[in-house]
Amino acid sequence: MTTPTLTMETGEAIAPESDATSISFKSILKVLLELIVVLALVMAFFLVLLRVLNSFFPEGSGMQEIIGGTGAAQMASRLRKDLLVQSESGTSELNPNSSLVATLTEMNRDVRSKRANSITWHSTSVGMPLYNEDAVQTFDRSSATIKFDEENRLHLGPDTLVIIKRMEQDILFKDRRSSLILVEGELSGSLGNNNKTERHVEILTAGASAHIRTRDAINGNVKFKVSVNPDQSSTVAILQGNAEIVSQGVKQKIGTDQALVIRKGASPSTPKPLPEEVRLIAPANNKLSYYRDIPDRIDFSWEDTGARQYRLIISRDPQQKIILLDERIDQTHFSHDNLTQGEYYWRVSGIDEDGSEGKSPSQRKIRIIQDYRPPALSVDFPDENIYSNHFVIKGKSEPGAKIYINNKLIETDLKSGRFSHEMTFTNGINVILVEAADSAGNISYRSQLINVSSES
Repeated sequence: MTTPTLTMETGEAIAPESDATSISFKSILKVLLELIVVLALVMAFFLVLLRVLNSFFPEGSGMQEIIGGTGAAQMASRLRKDLLVQSESGTSELNPNSSLVATLTEMNRDVRSKRANSITWHSTSVGMPLYNEDAVQTFDRSSATIKFDEENRLHLGPDTLVIIKRMEQDILFKDRRSSLILVEGELSGSLGNNNKTERHVEILTAGASAHIRTRDAINGNVKFKVSVNPDQSSTVAILQGNAEIVSQGVKQKIGTDQALVIRKGASPSTPKPLPEEVRLIAPANNKLSYYRDIPDRIDFSWEDTGARQYRLIISRDPQQKIILLDERIDQTHFSHDNLTQGEYYWRVSGIDEDGSEGKSPSQRKIRIIQDYRPPALSVDFPDENIYSNHFVIKGKSEPGAKIYINNKLIETDLKSGRFSHEMTFTNGINVILVEAADSAGNISYRSQLINVSSES
């Protein structure tokens, strides 16, 4: 018996392989697009967040960046750990976060500060207390003065960044010590040592460190200036008194109007005289300059002393607190055409190849006046009818004004403004026109018609 065989056929359709591949590619593309959209939204949110943060937190150098140099970091570490100080409670290590160190007594324009434990820069105000390892930064044409006590102050010039250190009685040196880090720029200061208490300041820059001691000036003051040069060397100048500079274990005595250079890993250079004073030429002291609508160009000039560069400072006050211009110039002249009404003070100093800056001579003052008022003018004219061909025209205007009669410049008394000029007329109608022009370009005029007849 034969068993029948059952055969079943299915109607399922098998999809081609190419269709499956297409579906997989579309899915991947969709996922990628979604990822791109999400990343774009995240980036947009991040940028908005950064803008908001920048509006609340001012920009500035971080503390790591400030003391990032090897020498600066070593000094900061040594001051915190190794230096024993004498305080009211006895001998202890220097605590970087205790007690007041100094006070910001003066500030001009843009000055900012950063606390030792802060990551942001803040605006400053006069009278602001400064603590150990606080940083102070000045910007373009800005300055600040830091007071440690009645006899010890530091003045920060433009574009300067310092980290303040505490003044303490040092057991090792038996004197009062103030230390700071000068990251960039320039500072000047005064060290007092009354009561026969020796003091010195330790200044560390990116390339070198220096101790300025008052050892040879008991009961006197030592005025000094320290600047960081482009090659990261430091120039120390003594403007008053005698001091001792110590670097790399080498002592170098330096006197008034001398300067020396300290380079990384090297002992102080031999002191040499500061560049000689520069004689100012023009404008003259107390010069008056008038303008009506557009200020005149002011040409500054000085004598060539052979210096490598010259530093011209123009300020609104004699103490140079409000600086309008601080330029280093290779020539012996400079022109400024945008000094508006007001008083200005200017001085020039020479700078040598080592960055030493000489003393400035007595500064000069100029006064710029905007004047819209025509000068006063009075004229003694003859009668409308005269019987002579000659007549003397007299009058008075403001001192310094130029007088023109019928377009001819005539002599005047510069102090009183009076003038006198003889005129010759022809028979008939004559016109007399008198004009007064002041330094600002304002003009006043008077005129008269004269009938001249030879018959009386």
